[in-house]
Formats: sequence, C-alpha cells, structure tokens
Amino acid sequence: MKSTFAEVSERTLRPLPLHFYQRDPHELAHDLLGRDIVRVLPGGQRLTGRILEVEVYGYAEDPASHANTGVPTERTAPMFGEPGSAYVYKIYGMYHCLNVVAPADQRPSALLIRALQPLEGLDQMAKDRGLFDRYDDSMPLTVQKNLLSGPGKICQAMGIDCSFNESLLDGGELMLTHGVPVRGLDALEIGRGSRIGLNPKTVGESAEWPWRYAVRGSKFLSRPL
Repeated sequence: MKSTFAEVSERTLRPLPLHFYQRDPHELAHDLLGRDIVRVLPGGQRLTGRILEVEVYGYAEDPASHANTGVPTERTAPMFGEPGSAYVYKIYGMYHCLNVVAPADQRPSALLIRALQPLEGLDQMAKDRGLFDRYDDSMPLTVQKNLLSGPGKICQAMGIDCSFNESLLDGGELMLTHGVPVRGLDALEIGRGSRIGLNPKTVGESAEWPWRYAVRGSKFLSRPL
C-alpha cells in the first residue's frame, strides 16, 4: 500500500486557486512542499510529481535573482507577473527550469522547483529522460530517485518548456494541485539550507542564505539537506 504522503486521489489532484500564492515567498515555499505538479499530455495521460524541494529567488536586494535590478526585461518579465503563474527559462542552452511566481511586497519573486517525488506516469517520464525505453515490472528505486531530482530533470521528464512561460498554474496542461501538504504531517520535517549552484564571487554572501527549503531525509532530493 502507498504511504499517506504518496497518495493520489481526487482531493490531491484538485488545482490550487491563485489566491493561494498571495503571500510572502518564504511562507509560500513552506506550503509548496507536498503539493503536486501535474502535467497533462495531449492524449490525456497525467504525469504527477510531489514537490520536495524549492528555492526562493526574489526581492531587488537578492543578487542571485534574475530580477535583481527591479526592472523587467524580455526574459524576466514573468517574475513581475501574476502570482501563481509559471516562469520557465532555459539554462546552458539546453535545460529548462520551472519557477512559480510569488509576490514580494510588489518586488519580483519566484520559487524554483528543484525536486519532486514521482507519483504518476513514471514510465513515460523515464522514457522522456532517456533512462530506458520500456520496463514491464515495477521501476527500480534507483531509477525513481533519478527521475525528478533536479530542475532540468523535472522539465525534461514532464515535457515542460518555454511554451508554458507565464501560464497560470490553476488548471490546464500544467498545474499545481493540493497534494499532501508537508506542513500538516507530523512524520515529515522541513529543513533549510543554502541555495545550490551559486558562485560567491558573483552573488556574494547571498550564496549562503538559507533560502532552500526541502523535506529533510527524502531520497528524491536533488542534493541531501
């Protein structure tokens, strides 16, 4: 039987309303843990992952934020957009990253989705990640752990690209749903740490700010907390 945290039901798949995102981004980061990202493919198949790890980027004083100048550009305009919309960008010319736009006292802010626990459509996600073409039995845990353990992996596995940039996440082909909020589970602990991949030479002390939030001890994280 599945554990409570791995439950998928009509309740967990209910889209989150846009007013859910109208709050401080750090508070929102806590409450995103345990929520679900659902990608509905053209044929109707669902690819579902439960959020385990996020990073906050925002405020004009955050040198690691794309919008740290406070002035929108063609690339960063979505960060100044409606809370509850997607900010999708490309890194290294090949990998996409999914962010959730959040308010920050009228200052641009977004939460990078770093890791998910795969729940539905695992075979399709593994195929799109190039991990294997077909697996008839239960998928090995080693494969499951590698499916969605990083921003680029998530987008590759779930078919998320820049066509979803600025789309609202309250329904449609890409949405965030109720899931099983970690805040309401005594058995799981939310931990904090510094954001991953930041260079102190370019972003200074913000490389050490504890703006990464994750479910402590999960085997699906992009990096242990």
